[in-house]
Amino acid sequence: MPIARRASPGTRLTRRARLPNYIGARVEEIGARLCNHCYTSPVTVAACLHWLSTCRDAFIFEDSVEDSPLRHELTHEKMQARNGWITVPDRPSLGVTLNEEFIRGYLVGIFFSGGRAPEYIRDDKDLIRITLVHFFEMNKPVASVCHGVEIPARAGCVKGRRMATVPKCQFDLEVCGGTFVNEPCVVDGNLVSARTYHDHGHYVGKWIALLKEARAAFEKAKH
Repeated sequence: MPIARRASPGTRLTRRARLPNYIGARVEEIGARLCNHCYTSPVTVAACLHWLSTCRDAFIFEDSVEDSPLRHELTHEKMQARNGWITVPDRPSLGVTLNEEFIRGYLVGIFFSGGRAPEYIRDDKDLIRITLVHFFEMNKPVASVCHGVEIPARAGCVKGRRMATVPKCQFDLEVCGGTFVNEPCVVDGNLVSARTYHDHGHYVGKWIALLKEARAAFEKAKH
């Protein structure tokens, strides 16, 4: 298990990172050491490294040697440990650059989860472009739950669509031309939506079915 040996200059925790901040403070309070458990892609690796670099008692970084496209091709940078060490990216933001060609050819669907994150990231130009061009315009599977609607709404993708969302986001949906439906699962073409995490048992199956169909079509087109 490699150790993060260099903190990124100017790394800060904002109000968007309250939970990690709380965890770090709690670890320090009880005198424990911190080890993350999130290594699914170079993006999450970079995010974890930035967070761990701000925590005084974070000494261990859990890495993965899984051989998968997401591990090696999602970003142009290779986030790998060398001789037991892994370096925190020191460029702006997370310090990694997405491989657009890989994204266009590999990703078959997108899921917009809830919480406060959509409110903060919905004005990101790359996210809006990917949402519109890679998923809605190409009719790929899209799922949204709770506050997740704020992203496709901001991207101009909900006009004329029927969607479920948390009631407090009903206005966001309707002001952008969508129709609010107060049901645990709403399927409108390639779009699956639900109100909150309490509806997981109702909509996840529909979402997975769309993903399987899209994946099968993708593999067939490759051959």
